[in-house]
Amino acid sequence: MTGQTKAGYLDAVRIRYKQAIGRAEKKVIISEVVANLQIHEDK
Repeated sequence: MTGQTKAGYLDAVRIRYKQAIGRAEKKVIISEVVANLQIHEDK
């Protein structure tokens, strides 16, 4: 994902997150971001 594409994606996700009502919905959005940006926890 290019920097410009990533920024646009994060802006869109930020709006969705703010509109999310329940904790479960927010958790799904966070999981999508982690999967799409390939973020891995250091173990």
